[in-house]
Amino acid sequence: DFVCRSLRVGHGLAVSFGMVGDELPNPIAREFKNVFEEVNFGLPFNEAMTNFALRVDSADVNFLVVGLLIQREAGGNLIGLLENIAKTVRDRTIFAGKVRVLSSEGKYSGILLSALPFAIGGILAVLNPHYMSILWTTELGQNLILFSLVMMVFGGLWMWKLTKIRV
Repeated sequence: DFVCRSLRVGHGLAVSFGMVGDELPNPIAREFKNVFEEVNFGLPFNEAMTNFALRVDSADVNFLVVGLLIQREAGGNLIGLLENIAKTVRDRTIFAGKVRVLSSEGKYSGILLSALPFAIGGILAVLNPHYMSILWTTELGQNLILFSLVMMVFGGLWMWKLTKIRV
């Protein structure tokens, strides 16, 4: 958005990157300033932008770099392109937040379901030790505990896999 405003005022793209480097907070400001300095020192804009994408490992920066490189080759409305990229980045950030909130419900459900058998077993062991002693003293009880632990691990891994969503 800052670059778009700078372009509307009449500054060039490289100068706009320099202004972003001066005005915005680090660490991204430093990277924009590096692009500005590389272009000023004679590095072609395409190489400076490629270096920028390599230094900053971000899908959003990759969108910006690819969009600018294609625009330089094909031409078109630079401000419109940058506005669309900014909107896409904002929308992705909002979507990622929503996914994180919704998936946290599944994560905490998994934690609760994993802890519940231990809590209930502990309560039963305190209230009625004879009732729970069958699990520790008989071979069938020990096999049941082992099988339950293995199934809990598989269930926990499955819940973790279900709630891990990449945006």
